Parts: sequence; C-alpha cells; structure tokens
Amino acid sequence: MYDTIIISEKPIAGQSIAQILSDGKMKTNREKWQTTFEFDTSFLGRCILIPLKGHITDVDFKKEYSSWYTDLKNIIKSDALFYKTTQPGIVRSLNETEAKRLIIATDADREGESIGREAVKIILAKKSKTKVERAYFSAITSDEMNNAFSKLIPLNEKLADAADSRREIDLYWGAILTRFLSTSTGLVGKDFLSVGRVQSPTLAKIVERELEIENFKSSPYWEIKLELEKQKTKFEAEYKKRRILNKAEAEKIFSNIGQKAKVINLEKKEMAIKRPVPLNTTDFLRFAANLNVDAMKAMEIAENLYMRGYISYPRTDNQTYVGVNIDKILVNLRGSEFDKAIDKILKQEKITPSKGVTTKDHPPVHPVTLAPKEKLHPEDWKVYKLIVGHFLATLYKDAKALTTNAEFDVNGEVFISKGLIFIDRGWLDIYPYTNQKEAVLPELVIGEILPITNKELLSKKTQPPVRYSQGTLIKLMEKLNLGTKSTRPAILQKLYSRDYISGKKQIKPSNMAKTVVKTLEDYAKHIVSPEMTAKLEDEMNQIEEGDLTKDKVVEDSKKMLLEILDTLYKNKKEISTTIRATHQQANVVGKCQRCNANLVKRTSKLGKIFVGCSQFPKCTQSYPLPQKGEITFTNKVCELCKAPLIQLKQPLKKDPVEFCINPSCSTNKDYQNSFSKKDLSNSSLNKEEARNEKKGTEINLQKANIIKPKASIKTPKLKKEKENQTINNF
Repeated sequence: MYDTIIISEKPIAGQSIAQILSDGKMKTNREKWQTTFEFDTSFLGRCILIPLKGHITDVDFKKEYSSWYTDLKNIIKSDALFYKTTQPGIVRSLNETEAKRLIIATDADREGESIGREAVKIILAKKSKTKVERAYFSAITSDEMNNAFSKLIPLNEKLADAADSRREIDLYWGAILTRFLSTSTGLVGKDFLSVGRVQSPTLAKIVERELEIENFKSSPYWEIKLELEKQKTKFEAEYKKRRILNKAEAEKIFSNIGQKAKVINLEKKEMAIKRPVPLNTTDFLRFAANLNVDAMKAMEIAENLYMRGYISYPRTDNQTYVGVNIDKILVNLRGSEFDKAIDKILKQEKITPSKGVTTKDHPPVHPVTLAPKEKLHPEDWKVYKLIVGHFLATLYKDAKALTTNAEFDVNGEVFISKGLIFIDRGWLDIYPYTNQKEAVLPELVIGEILPITNKELLSKKTQPPVRYSQGTLIKLMEKLNLGTKSTRPAILQKLYSRDYISGKKQIKPSNMAKTVVKTLEDYAKHIVSPEMTAKLEDEMNQIEEGDLTKDKVVEDSKKMLLEILDTLYKNKKEISTTIRATHQQANVVGKCQRCNANLVKRTSKLGKIFVGCSQFPKCTQSYPLPQKGEITFTNKVCELCKAPLIQLKQPLKKDPVEFCINPSCSTNKDYQNSFSKKDLSNSSLNKEEARNEKKGTEINLQKANIIKPKASIKTPKLKKEKENQTINNF
C-alpha cells in the first residue's frame, strides 16, 4: 500500500512530475497495460504516479440509441447518454492500487479537472475513504511543483461539470444533426455530412466571406505617384486624395504635373512602436500560423513542450505575467543563442514587462527553461523559439522612431510623402518576427523646390476582402465566442478532415460546404448562428461560477435542439434534394472516354481515393490518384489522351504541378512515379467491392426516400464504429 497516488494527464507529463518530486530517484514500472513511477518524498511519503492518456471514460449513446437510424427526437427526449471506459488497462491500475491519499495533477483547466474526476470516481468506487486533493500548477518546474504540492486544494467539481456539459451538449448536437443530414440525404458511411454546434457557425463565417469575394464588384480607380530627388536621395510622393475615381479627372491632374515640387508643410514627431503584449493561446496560434505551422500542429507541439517542462501551460487567455519569476527564467535561458537579447534586457535600469488583458487564468505562454535544440524536431524548435523570442520582446523597451509627414505643391495639387527613421530600435533588435522597416526622407525645408524625376499614373481596381487564414479565423472565433482556446484548433481540423475547407493562409470552402451552410441558413438558422453557440458557451461559464447546474444547461440545450429538429423534419425533402445534387456534382471530374458518362472521385473500401466511372459496374474505367498532397480538378483534359487534368500540391513544394490523370499517358512520367504499386492495385474496385458499392448505394438512396427498396435487399447493420460516428468538439 502506498501513502499517495498521483494522477497525471499524460505519460510525458507524469514522467516529468515524478522526476522533479523524486529528485531523479524514481523507479519506472512498465507493465503490459501501463507505465507507472514509484518514489519516496519527505512530505508525501511512498508515492506512485499513474499517468493517464487523456480521458479514461467517454460519453456515448447507450446501445439502443447507437444506430444512425434511431428516432432522433426520442434520443433527445430520453436519458440516452452514458460514460464508458475507454482505457481498461489504466482503469485496472487504478483499481489495483491502494493509498491513503489521492492527488490529482492533471492540466489545470476544465478538461484536466474532468479527466482527474474520472480517476477519482474509479478509485473511490472501491476505496471510498481515500482522501482526494488537487495540485494546481502552470508549468512543470521544480518551483511550481513544490508550490503546488505544498498548497493542495480540493477538486473543483464545478469546473469538471462545465467540461462535461460541453462533452454532452456537443455529442447531442453533433451526432443528432449529423445523423439527420446524412441519413436524410443518403450520405452515410464515409460520405457522412458533419454538423456541429461550433463547427457549423465557424464554417458559415468562412462561406460568408467566400460569397463576399464571389459577389464583389470591382470598381476602377487611379493613383498618381511621383519620384522626387534631393542630394541624390530619391523618394516617393503620392497624390494626397490617393484614389481618384474618375479617369478624366486623373488624366487631367497627371497632365498638369510639371517638373518641380515645392515643400509647403512639414510635420515631425517622435512616436513609440509598442512591444508586443504577452502571448495568450489565440495570439500564439496566430503567430505560429504566420510561420506556416497550422493551428492543430502548433497546439500539439506546445503541449509537448509544456509536458517536457520547457514552456508554461499553453492554454490561457491571460496577457499579464502574474506570479512569473522572470529573473529566474532569464538565468535558465542563458548559454544559448538568446544570450545577446538577454544581455540587452538585463542592461535596462529596470525590467518592466508589457501587459495586455489580465485574467484569473494561467499566466501567458512563456518559456520556463532552455530546451536543447539538438533534441527537438526542427518544427518543435521553431515553435519554441517563437515563444522565447516573444517573451524576451515583452521584457525589452519600446522602439522609438522619428516620423516625417511632408506636403508638396505641384501646380496647385497637393502630394504627400511619409518617412520613418528609428531613433532606438528597442525590442525590434531582438525580435525577428516583424518586418518593420525605415522609410528614409532627405532633410527637407519648407519653401524649397525639388525636381520631379519621374511620374506614374496607375490604373487599379478595388479588391475583394481577403480569405481568412488560420490565424485570422481563430481570432474571429475568439471574438464571436465560438469554442474555447482549447477546442478551436480541433474545430478547424475537423473542417479540413471533412473536406469542407482547404488551404491554410487562404481558407476556401468547398461547394458542399456552401450548400450545407445555405441549407441550414434556409431551414435552421440557429445551427449556423454564432449567437446561439455563444449563449451556450456563456452558460457553461456560469456552471463554472456556480450560477447554473450542468443538468439544467444540458436540458435547456436539448430543448433548443428539439425545436431545430422539428423544423428540419418539416423540410426534409427539400434539404435532401438540394444537398444530394451538390454532392453528385462536387465529385464529377470529367467525362469517361469509354461510355461518355461522368467520371467521379471515389474511395475504395481500403480508403484509397481514385477516379472511376459513374456507370460502374457497367463501365470499369478508373484512374488512380496520389494518396498524399492536395488535389484540384481543373475541368481540363489532356490533349494527347483526353483524360482529365489535375493539379497536385505536394507538401514542402511551393507551387502545384499539373498532370494528366492517366498514369499511362506519355506526357507525365513524373506523375507515374508518384504512385506505389500498392496505390495502383488498390485504386479500382474489385468484384466484391463492386457488389457492396452497388448494394450500399441502393440502400442509402432508399433511406433518403429517393428510390423504392427492392424486395431482395435487406438493410445491413452498420458496423459499430460507423454507426456511432460521433465526434466531440463540434
């Protein structure tokens, strides 16, 4: 029997915590089902640390509600959920381990509290007298561990309830709406249509921006720019009104420009270029996206760096260093490429960090010790270096610059020029992630006349709004209260995985995404409304504060869902017709050279994508597709063999390459090399797949009330994992 059981959220975090608490004198036990760490301390006694792997129980529908074709209204009205064990090996360890005391040392947030409570329930079910306590920390360092384990607090049930209410609400909304849309249209199995409480409003904003771009009407305008010179320094001046909307007016002004420009006004002033505020999660993900690290990957890397003790907890809204030992962190970062920046910081009379929003959350994302570059993957180092660089920039002084605004008279028209020269680069000297540059003007004097060495009349058009990047979209989600700092990257990943969106720096919705959003806006606007989702988010916050109970919030959300479902059922036929038409068209690649039917993108039962004839099995024409990279169908055909052309954007390659889809075509030997023999052998359907494909298609059409069932066809039971495709973080 042990004195203390300690529970960590992940194995890496557990190993780091055990290493610190035991001063490196721990014993590692590796069993078939679990790795644990044993050690002794003067204040905790004989300890065993049992690492979890995230949630050990998961919310799911009871067996009688697991089929996709179960009455959806009945699910909402019934007590349909239960929590099932997902990690039996860990549960076994918890059941077999005895101690007087249990300390939860999972991540200090809603999800961590929920995960910790799962372990508590399992242990207390058999050992009800075990004392339960909570260690709360923001970084896995000696100071944080010693402080957390010397100031243990009770488990926060309200925090855990808030997390579990999200899990239950997201399951109800995500699974039921997904099942309705998928079964109504016959698009089940691998083709199911994902809908969710947070996912759908986010997708709606992406579609809204795309429609703004498509409907944008460009308007012409003209700009006039001059090149002036003084003492061999050339600089630019532009027409003060900037945009001239009338061509005749622009040409008249341009033709009246002479050879001289007179300085008529000068305004000089010093300005501060503010250093950045400390990193919260949203800004961290935005900056990582600027370095071509997508949101999900950036969060994964940050979590790993945290668990290895290199950075603080990466999920936070805070932008103020409260309780952070800055002096010690600077010492810890010594002996590295950051030394020059640290020297500059320490030469200041006083270190006064910048600050933004102050919350009761964890401290901002910051380094806690030096990570060995040689032990990190290059992308991990890139993220770590960003966090360190940003932290150091928040500790250094603001930059100072001298700005000059000059006005020139050119035959009665006013032109302007702006200059900026650094007086003190400050934080810009130690922060490599900004492109702030000087704009040098010569020393000007009011009344002097300068020669015009060149002039340009530029014809331009107004541009549509830009598409969202991952960074700007996450910022918008935060503004609209869609999801949380923890769930937003997973929401984006879900939209990518369902082929609703593509692109990272310019996110573009698919035609199916547009149709799904338009259909939901027409028949169930609440589903794509940020206001509805934000209201539920606020109620979950009230659970955490103790103003609402988990049961009430979940029941209220179910009532709202039931009202939405009533509306959807009333318009089921129209919804099915609209979405099926888009689905069929979205997969059309071109025309079959054998029978002139449509060639469509398909997926084999082995998960390989390929192109096949829509008349299969009557026509067996098929072509393989690369299994990696981003494929775009061009609606063009090969001049030689008349097969469709595709564009392939491969990872780490800057530009897409266009190929004929036919690997046997002599125009593209490189394209042939992009396939393995396995890809080619799995690319077309075999006889068994042909029978299943045909039979499954007929069954799906019957479910959607599009065709009448044949007497000889029986609806098969879907595999459990297919029937129960319920995805959290909707």
